[in-house]
Amino acid sequence: MVLSMIRVVVIMSCLMFWSLSLFGQHSIHGIVLDKHAKEPLVGASILVKGTTTGTAADGEGRFELSLVNSNAILVVNYTGFYSKEINVEGEAELEIRLVEECVKCWFDSHEIIVSANSGVLSTPIGLGLDLSSPLLFGEPILRVSGNYQTNLADNSLLQLRLSLKHLLSSCRFDSDVSVQYSNYQFNSLQELDEYAVAVNLNWNRWINPTLGLKNLSYSNQDELLISEEQMMLGLGVNIYLNQPFSSTLSSVIYMNQHSVNYTARYSTFFKRFSGFVEFYYYRAITELRIGVGYEFNYF
Repeated sequence: MVLSMIRVVVIMSCLMFWSLSLFGQHSIHGIVLDKHAKEPLVGASILVKGTTTGTAADGEGRFELSLVNSNAILVVNYTGFYSKEINVEGEAELEIRLVEECVKCWFDSHEIIVSANSGVLSTPIGLGLDLSSPLLFGEPILRVSGNYQTNLADNSLLQLRLSLKHLLSSCRFDSDVSVQYSNYQFNSLQELDEYAVAVNLNWNRWINPTLGLKNLSYSNQDELLISEEQMMLGLGVNIYLNQPFSSTLSSVIYMNQHSVNYTARYSTFFKRFSGFVEFYYYRAITELRIGVGYEFNYF
């Protein structure tokens, strides 16, 4: 009889403890997002601070967790992002946004790129050379490039460019500034000299604007000795395509009240190989350029 009563008391105590535990639990669910891209962070770790209780975000960045203390603190971690502590404060649903760590690695320093270039329409034989410096004072890279194309007769194209890349760099922004000189000669009758300054503003992973200013000096002896010099303002866009290769699609149009100058270029990189296709237009001068290059690193 006594033994039976003891058993009843033990069972009742266990049931009471279990009921109190259930009553004291606080269920919470939520989602973990990239603060800027608004994309779910799949596999993000959510851990109750000071315990081993935790879970991971699913394929949509969502999670569920049962807490003993409704005022618990959650520690959220994801590789490449700053960790964050969240005070639950009795909330049943949370939207947690993590900020990407500000670690920038530039992969375009210490490069030498040699390329074979061709102007399909007028200058079929060409050679290009592209040289980039080490990082200067921790951030900018100085890049010098030159290109010469010819038909071994009376058509030629010379391009020289000097660029400072990754200027004014911060976590979400950097810029590139370039100056370029170009000389086009066609049929010994047309000649075009260009002096251009362009600024790329990079604050988005995929699409960024280009602003430019260009001075053109054009002469055409085939059209009653036309000779003109004019200034143009330019506006363009750079679209970054990461699949299947690292590629960029860029387009810049320079205009004033008299004329239009247009350039469109697609460039791509795969391992140490690079390639591009470029279309150029100004008045009677039109050219379609293609090129294939190989990259060397000097240290």
